[in-house]
Amino acid sequence: MEGKTIRSYLEELINKNSDIISAVVTSQEGLPIAYYPDDIVTSDTVAAVSGSLVNYIKRTIVDIGMEITNEIIIKSEKGYLVIFPFGSYGSFSVVTTNRSNLGLTLLTIRSIKDNILERLKI
Repeated sequence: MEGKTIRSYLEELINKNSDIISAVVTSQEGLPIAYYPDDIVTSDTVAAVSGSLVNYIKRTIVDIGMEITNEIIIKSEKGYLVIFPFGSYGSFSVVTTNRSNLGLTLLTIRSIKDNILERLKI
C-alpha cells in the first residue's frame, strides 16, 4: 500500500469496472479530497451532495433509533450514486451507469474502499 495515493485507488476502481463513471472521496464538510476522472464540476457536485446526504441521513437514523448506515444507494434512471460514510473522515462516493450490475459493482467498490480509508487515516 505504501506509495499509493487515494487518487490511484480511485483510478484503479474505475479501470476494474467500466460501469463506474466517477469516484470521489469527500471531507465531512462536503469538499472533494480526491477524485477520478478529472471532471472538477461533477466531482464538486458529487462531493457537496454526498456530504449533505451523509450528514442528513446520520441525524435521521439516530432520530429513528437505527444504527449508523454502512452505505447509501440512490437509484435514478441514469444510474446509481453509492455513498460509503467514513465516520469522522468523510465519505466515498461512486457514480455508475444505469446498466451497472449493482452486486458486482459493490464487490468492486468494497475491494478498494478499505484501502482508501487506510490512506485517509495517515
